[in-house]
Amino acid sequence: MELNLAANQREALQARLHAEAGLYMAIDDLLVSSREGGFRLRGVENQVEFEGTRLTVSIINATGLIDINQATPSTLEALIVSTGMKEEQARSLVDAILDWRDADDLIRLQGAEARQYATAGLAYRPANARFKSVQELKMVLGMTAETYRAIVPFITVHSKGGALDSAQAPAALLRQLEQQEAAVMRGSAGRQIDRPQVPGSLPRQLPAYPIYHLDVRAVTGQGGRSHIRAVVDISGNLQRRYRILAWRELAGDQEVKDG
Repeated sequence: MELNLAANQREALQARLHAEAGLYMAIDDLLVSSREGGFRLRGVENQVEFEGTRLTVSIINATGLIDINQATPSTLEALIVSTGMKEEQARSLVDAILDWRDADDLIRLQGAEARQYATAGLAYRPANARFKSVQELKMVLGMTAETYRAIVPFITVHSKGGALDSAQAPAALLRQLEQQEAAVMRGSAGRQIDRPQVPGSLPRQLPAYPIYHLDVRAVTGQGGRSHIRAVVDISGNLQRRYRILAWRELAGDQEVKDG
């Protein structure tokens, strides 16, 4: 039994190290922006074999995600309803999100300010400020673990511009939004918002915005598993080519370590 435990721990460690290697592969790939045959973007799952471990690497530019500090109420509601939450409940949650991120203590029609958090038995109040991380969204009154897990792959606090760039957004996110709010995400006239990238066709052109969300899953030959999500800024210089803005290690979909 102790031998099995040691073997499992060894496989878990190997998976973690290989997931980290996959993350740095993705960063290196982004730093060579015109590389032919590089990793595909928009959340496409890129499969890589690394020393006997299967890596699944996905990359999304932050402009292709919904910025929870900038998104309109209708976009937030469309995203939340797409998870299966009823519209009335979703509207209440959206109002609570807006009350969390605004600077005042005025409560929206179905929102939540300090009094509502106290009534719910919570020991904290809404920040009345911009979200500093996507994890902070879990603290909003009415946010369930299931809803958070469903939307977290599609949200960010790093896009800065606010508007969702449909040319960078994952196809799954566009489909979810279109099902709930078709008019919002049609994009500019003539644009095909779900145009797949063809690997190895033309030199890749990365978007100008330098911040990316990376997701790497590793499965070793013996079943060890690791899952890392990170946010990286590649607008570096010769001394510091990139910066890691956020780092989360997950067990399944549960966060086990933040950085």
